[in-house]
Amino acid sequence: MTSLREKMAGFDLAKGVRATSAAGRPAFPFASMRTLAESRHKPTRFDYVNIDPPPNTNVPRVNGTWDSEAQGVQYIGNLMYLVTKNAVWVTQILPGPTLDAIGGTQRVWEGLTEYFGRKHLRDTEAEAGPKHMGAPALFRRFLLVPAEGVDGEFLWHIRPGVDRVTKVQWVWILDLATLRYAGRIALDSATSRINDELPWLAVSEETGLLYTSRYNTNRKDTRRYTSEISVFRLPDKLWEMADNPSLPLAGGMAIDEVASYPTLQAEFLGEVPIVQEGERLNLRKVTGGALSLSGNLYLAYQNIWNSKTRSVEDDWGLIGIDALTGRVFAYASVKLDASDLQGVAVHGDYVSVCAWEFDVEPNEYQVAHFRAVGALP
Repeated sequence: MTSLREKMAGFDLAKGVRATSAAGRPAFPFASMRTLAESRHKPTRFDYVNIDPPPNTNVPRVNGTWDSEAQGVQYIGNLMYLVTKNAVWVTQILPGPTLDAIGGTQRVWEGLTEYFGRKHLRDTEAEAGPKHMGAPALFRRFLLVPAEGVDGEFLWHIRPGVDRVTKVQWVWILDLATLRYAGRIALDSATSRINDELPWLAVSEETGLLYTSRYNTNRKDTRRYTSEISVFRLPDKLWEMADNPSLPLAGGMAIDEVASYPTLQAEFLGEVPIVQEGERLNLRKVTGGALSLSGNLYLAYQNIWNSKTRSVEDDWGLIGIDALTGRVFAYASVKLDASDLQGVAVHGDYVSVCAWEFDVEPNEYQVAHFRAVGALP
């Protein structure tokens, strides 16, 4: 049965006709005329504000198992959620009521930062199954965490009575209040071509659209680049789960596949090309992305392909992209003393980029904050 949300996807309330995007009609990124109007006012630039947490902030750990690379952050109120390669952490960044430990863990101090909870992958070297988490996204009461590394096959339910076997990328569903596991979402990697790594997620709470892209690094001396953003539709079941106050949540410290918790599917809708001045923009090492309330996408990357010189340029950058057309509307150079750029977060009028330093022991991370100028992000 077609849901109301599916029926309304891409419906232009002003004209009474179905509108479309560069990724096709089902991927129209607005559910209201208000959001569509707000999205037409774009920031003109990003002004650097500060770095907080600052450089030399240790990646949190309890023992060596969780001493790993920072992947990305998200913000809610006075809390910051940090995802590392194999764990999820939460810490308080602004004054407020003292937090109780969540996620079934004791408090952990790292320098001047106190962490109040964590969830971790049980087996980070598994032959099959998630073994590397990426930059997260927020969706209502959930933290959605990409968990790349699945090599096995999955029985994909195309429609009632029609199935096929395919390979998938997984997305963990974690409850923000407890960090407890609530289920997982499968992304069809064969159809979407997100078949190497799943570095980041961005989600619209208005439309239920999920955005991600390839990471694209050199493999076997073959250069591959990111020139489009893949668009999926979150399953309706996730909305129902978010509205369920008695939603069953898995206990325990580890994030595991639990048969009694739902396995959902996100439908692949199409791709939005990344376009600058009328030409495709080819990015390498796309490590983070976020979607603003205005329906704009923001990407962090570390290299760019120069079509004129036919060479790769080292250019740590933050760009704003129109989710409707794929047009780049703003750029900032991200100059940080770190080894890798990672995830992106949008909160208030800030666009923030996480970076990771692996040339020191223990590993360190920092988050650079930029203010969007000219309009809200």
